[in-house]
Amino acid sequence: ADASNASNAADASGAADSSGAAEGTGGDSSSSDTPDPYILKRGSCIHEIFEGRDPETVCRKYSLMQDMETFTSYLAAFMDSDIMQDADVSWCELPLCSAAGEYRRCDRLVRKKDGSYVIVDYKSGKLSALSDELREKYVKQLTEYSEIVSPVLGEDVVPAYLYFAGDNAFLRIV
Repeated sequence: ADASNASNAADASGAADSSGAAEGTGGDSSSSDTPDPYILKRGSCIHEIFEGRDPETVCRKYSLMQDMETFTSYLAAFMDSDIMQDADVSWCELPLCSAAGEYRRCDRLVRKKDGSYVIVDYKSGKLSALSDELREKYVKQLTEYSEIVSPVLGEDVVPAYLYFAGDNAFLRIV
């Protein structure tokens, strides 16, 4: 797979060797119509911290002070990744509009030093716990993001990755 931090990366057909909960699964890899509220708060908190908001303020907002050190270490690992180390500039929470007029929000669009672009979507869980159902959902989501931004940026295909904060792993989707 063409992914940063190759030791912690996989492509859409493989998984890194680690264990834990995938985001939105309520702590296991089974599907659920109602995700665990803690998992939802955790994901929202991590997203806000990755956007550059103050970790202490964000963790207080979500009553997750006990997780602040962990979330701060997730951000440090992400910022130390090959993708972010090669970034010239990046945009967080980028609004997108599909050809059908539907609005989406890209977690991060990165312009690398060589002028190419990469899409990154954050997940708070671990890659190894990713269910087939969620994998399918994420493939559809990131494919759509790439299809929206590629022609705007004059690219054939903008690569898109999932980033699993729980084990500092990237999964290339597009």
